[in-house]
Amino acid sequence: MKHRILALVLAGMLTAAATACGSTNSKTSKNADAKPTVAYKDMQVGETATDLKADLKILTNRTDLVDSDFQDYISEFNAMYPNITITYEGITDYDTDATTRLSSGDWGDICCIPTTVDKSELSNYFEKIGDYGDFKDTYEFADKQMFNNEVYGIPTMGNVSGVVYNKAVFEKAGITELPTDPETFLADLKLIQEKTDAIPLYTNYA
Repeated sequence: MKHRILALVLAGMLTAAATACGSTNSKTSKNADAKPTVAYKDMQVGETATDLKADLKILTNRTDLVDSDFQDYISEFNAMYPNITITYEGITDYDTDATTRLSSGDWGDICCIPTTVDKSELSNYFEKIGDYGDFKDTYEFADKQMFNNEVYGIPTMGNVSGVVYNKAVFEKAGITELPTDPETFLADLKLIQEKTDAIPLYTNYA
């Protein structure tokens, strides 16, 4: 029964603010707007929302949100499920601490999945929240915490890397096709350096 309540809580929290975790950094609008109706459309737990009772703890790496945004998530969730008490615990060194707690079994009920957990070991620690087909058209990066087509966590955020280029500078350097491999990219940067006054590459990464 508790596993089903956990799944229901996770569904509700996802609807409120997409709180299942797996990847961090820049926000993806697709995930922020998504509603997990497909994965939970047939779930029936209890007769009404008010007869479900539980005390659940959520571990999070977002220590900055525990006393602010997360409290709003709880309020929205409790508007439908008033007898489920949700508490957040923020952890600074998340991967190390959460991994230790997972190993001991004393970690709470819902958490962001530490990067130290191998995908083949996901089912040893977590309940699956649905099949990949239930999420792939609604959530970005839904396969990042998946094993054997079963999804155990949905990222609230994700990083997508890319390069922005100046068409006019490329044309002035005589570059007619975009590079598709590192060698061509570096060769094109040398052409820009030789044939234009532009700075070939700017990055804020070391």
